Amino acid sequence: MTRHEVLGAIGADCRVGGAWVAATWTAIHTQAGVLPLPDEALLYPRLDVRIAGQGHGTGIAWEWDGVAWQNRGLTFGINPVIYTHDGQLHLAKQEHGSQGFRYVDELGQIVTGDESINSSTPLAESLGLTGFWEFTHLGGVTIGQGGAACIVQVGSGPHRVLEPGGCFDVRFTRQGSQFAVAMIKRSENRALFIWGDVSELDALPLETPIPKPDPKPDPKPDPKPMPDVPQSEQDRAQAMLASVRAETGFGPNMPPLPYIRTVAQKLGGEWGLNGKRGNPNDISGDVLAYRFVGEQPQLYDALKDGGGENGAAWQPLPYPQEHGAVWLAPGDAPKPDPDPKPEPDLEKRLTALEKRVTALEQGNQDEAPATVPVTLQAFGAVYEGVLKRKVA
Repeated sequence: MTRHEVLGAIGADCRVGGAWVAATWTAIHTQAGVLPLPDEALLYPRLDVRIAGQGHGTGIAWEWDGVAWQNRGLTFGINPVIYTHDGQLHLAKQEHGSQGFRYVDELGQIVTGDESINSSTPLAESLGLTGFWEFTHLGGVTIGQGGAACIVQVGSGPHRVLEPGGCFDVRFTRQGSQFAVAMIKRSENRALFIWGDVSELDALPLETPIPKPDPKPDPKPDPKPMPDVPQSEQDRAQAMLASVRAETGFGPNMPPLPYIRTVAQKLGGEWGLNGKRGNPNDISGDVLAYRFVGEQPQLYDALKDGGGENGAAWQPLPYPQEHGAVWLAPGDAPKPDPDPKPEPDLEKRLTALEKRVTALEQGNQDEAPATVPVTLQAFGAVYEGVLKRKVA
């Protein structure tokens, strides 16, 4: 097997034959050289003849056409772009689920992330899989996350370790007996690429099951249930979503994150934003998070088809999130203009001012009362009133 790595990568993909792409926060690295970023960092890159990925801040699907980055439209969720065998680029929408796209099977059908999220899905059960997370199954070979490694299973054989340690965003493709695998080693801050022949997989070491701890004689107390988000807070959040939508004119095909951030800022308290899969650098653009100190936040899907239809929604997401969630402060709320303070005894001072103006116009200096301090705006109003009476 052949291996290659790229330090500092946040996303990667590769193909049989040696082509690869690795996205860092500052550039796009490929086997042919380094490409500039589009207007933002690129997440979840996918490789075909071209390269595509999701914009970190906007959710836009960016595609490198060989000359420049092209905007292909807004996406939803994670892993939101993929190429089918005919080279067609597909963009994930809300109906594709929370995990986006995982892989394209031998028949050219897209398999979603939700369908291959773990061994409890109907697809995994139909394949007889156990102990897999975020898996890809091609030609009788399954590769994905294990308990503490990137693991592989050939047919109904045992689990074997392709790469030890935490392995994320695993991509597996093959042509005939040749295969290519890309993954992100987050704790090591690098992307790893592996190319080889399926016949080599049977020589890999067996996965060592994680030993279960011996039962303790003293039973543990039942865990405390997580407190529910008060209904009054949920009602307040939904009202604020509607209010900010009306104030800002938020509507279809607009970036959702600025809208959600403003809502969270105005709500204050325990309301904030969510870092996808526990990553504070990858903010959910259509989710509000309610903080529980020391625990995961409760997440609420606040938009239908975020970045597309941007319809109103309010859907609590499963708690806790299987792949993690992290509460993020939305920043300082915009401060409204302070209401003007009323002037004390304004009516009395305006009446005195009106008498003085009238007396001065009639030339009766002695009858004019003493000067009364008043604002320029109030003086203008009185003088305008005097002129109107004079004209009448």
